[in-house]
Amino acid sequence: MSKVDLVDFIIVISMICIFFSGFVFINKLSAIVNPNEFNDAASQKPLHLISERALIIGNISIINEIVTVLKKRNISAEIIQDMYQLEITDPFDYLIAVSENDLDNLMICSICKKFMGINQDIAICNLIYNTKIYEDNQIPYLLKENLTADLIVSSLLNSYRI
Repeated sequence: MSKVDLVDFIIVISMICIFFSGFVFINKLSAIVNPNEFNDAASQKPLHLISERALIIGNISIINEIVTVLKKRNISAEIIQDMYQLEITDPFDYLIAVSENDLDNLMICSICKKFMGINQDIAICNLIYNTKIYEDNQIPYLLKENLTADLIVSSLLNSYRI
C-alpha cells in the first residue's frame, strides 16, 4: 500500500466519522428543539391523570386572579415572570401572555405555538397601535384597558384555533 493510498484511506475514514458524528449531533439537537416528537410518554398516561394545564407568562397585577379563575374551571396554572424561564419541554394546553411588553407577548405566543404545540392562547395588547401586528400573526389578543381575569380566561377558552 503506497503513501497516497494510505492517505486516501485515512481521508475516507475521517469523512465517514465526521458524517456519522454530524448525524448524531443533528438527531440530539432535534430532540432538544422538539422533544414531544420523540417522547410519547405523556400520551401513555392513564386518562384520570391527565388534566388541563395553562402557562401564564408575564407580570401584570391580576395574574393571581387569573390563576383563581382557571382553578375554578379545573385548569392548573404555572406562572413564569420572564420568558427566559420558559422550558419548552413542559406540556401545556393553554397559554396566557400577559407581559407589559407587546414584543414579548408576540414572541412568547409564536414560540409556544411552534415549539410546544399550544394552539389555545391569548395575549394582552398593551398599545393599541400594535393590534395590527397581533392580527397579522393570528394571535388572539385583548386590549389592556378594562381587563378582568374572567374576561381573559373566557376569551382564552373561546379562542381555539388550529
